Amino acid sequence: MKSSMSLKKILQIEWVNYFVTNMIPRLQITAFVGWLSKIQSPFLTKLLIFIWSRFTDLDFSDSEKQTFGSLNECFIRKLKPGARTISVRQRVILSPCDGIIGAYGDVSNGKALQIKDSAYSIKALFDDSDFAEKCSKFKYLTLRLTSSMYHRFHSPSDSTIEYVKVIPGGIFNVNPITLKRKDNLFCKNERVVIQLRTHDTSEEIILVAVGAILVGSIRLHCIDRTIKSTNRKCYQFWPNKKVSRGEELGWFEHGSTILVFLNNSCDFERTITLNKILRMGNELANY
Repeated sequence: MKSSMSLKKILQIEWVNYFVTNMIPRLQITAFVGWLSKIQSPFLTKLLIFIWSRFTDLDFSDSEKQTFGSLNECFIRKLKPGARTISVRQRVILSPCDGIIGAYGDVSNGKALQIKDSAYSIKALFDDSDFAEKCSKFKYLTLRLTSSMYHRFHSPSDSTIEYVKVIPGGIFNVNPITLKRKDNLFCKNERVVIQLRTHDTSEEIILVAVGAILVGSIRLHCIDRTIKSTNRKCYQFWPNKKVSRGEELGWFEHGSTILVFLNNSCDFERTITLNKILRMGNELANY
């Protein structure tokens, strides 16, 4: 116990955390953790969860299951029925996931903040000039999922998924320590762009699921595909799939970040503040 607490304190030192999580062979470590996490073994799973709990605030009180056959089952655990409240207000956009608000505001000069005093290029993020032009007048909000959080993400409204783009990239850590030190980080990591159009007002909502170290894959139901960290190709899809507010869209296999882009006709809820923890289904914005 004491040794794990000492290691946890050491990893909280910023330069140590940055070096350990970014200067290691990230792809190989991620592949190993992905393999290890899928081993079906009650004993190994309990051991891995115990080790994991020494470094995070794991809480299974809202989980559908309390025991798991593998570490991966724990990562992508489902919630108990009714564990999240889905707002029924009209003309409202919901938080697509549990997460910590890392940044929000208006896109300015083709850039958005990844953290205070550090911005990233919208054009580089989408790898698409037309998308960049469209989003130059959008609002944005960053939701960071920690490793211990619920890892599934959901539709923020009654919408149609019109377009999906898979963009290959690296798997750097996306914690605040790394965001402060690595410019355009969201544009360097693997990511999946999901464009939705609301049914009631035809507003566009764009979600960007950003991968990171130890995130072995991103699952997206609408294209029936799991995007692995070894992917090195760009893919485009036009699912034209209708989804209901709160409907599950997919999951991360560890923890990462979702970027939300909204048309400027939307307004963030007054309760939106930096570092606020949102739960999936909370009201995010209205239009």
